[in-house]
Amino acid sequence: MRCRPLLVAATITLAAYALTGCGTVHHPGPVAAFDPHPAREVTDADIRAAFDARPQLAERSRVAYFSYDAARVDAIDAAFAAVPRVEETYRIPSLMVTGQRRYDGNRPWDPPREVNVHQLRLLAARARCDVLVVFDYGYRVERTPNGYTALNALLIPALFAPFLDAKVESYLDAFVIDVRNGYLYRHLSATQQGEVTRLSIWSDADQQLVERQWTSLLADTRRDLQNVLSEGRAL
Repeated sequence: MRCRPLLVAATITLAAYALTGCGTVHHPGPVAAFDPHPAREVTDADIRAAFDARPQLAERSRVAYFSYDAARVDAIDAAFAAVPRVEETYRIPSLMVTGQRRYDGNRPWDPPREVNVHQLRLLAARARCDVLVVFDYGYRVERTPNGYTALNALLIPALFAPFLDAKVESYLDAFVIDVRNGYLYRHLSATQQGEVTRLSIWSDADQQLVERQWTSLLADTRRDLQNVLSEGRAL
């Protein structure tokens, strides 16, 4: 009879899950806030210099990039390798930007660390790069109950019933910046939306959709980046 409280608790948990659904917003990467234009550093001279800045890309460019999601950098490296006008790439490590070590992980009790474009341009310049690209990636999964929720009145069927639907939204933003003068060649923004239905609580079909969306987002961004580097001007 000791298992009865566990069964009751599990039933209550599933019922609450079915009634409210659940959603997750995921912003992979270090705890850091990105400030593209740090207000405390802006002067009239800075504004004049930004206004006078002009595109100056050569036939081939050395590209430095910073990604908030360290788990995606290998895919980004491969995407850059497929861009004809990229001569070489340099991955700016998180340790140099946020001070976060490889196995630190996200620590919610830490205040956000500011990452600004001036700091990234300096690190790119030290690597003798012409272009800086900043990647920001995230996704949102929202699970909601469907008509099979009625099966949750019984615990065992509820563990396997396909009583959930999920909406998945992902984005990938990329800022393409001239290292020497800060000229913004383009802000690339790609989004994906999709839905999977009739999931059990054990299903990972929504996470599989996240991965498919990431592949599509990266392909779109690679294509747009190639266009920017080819034209050498803002669109």
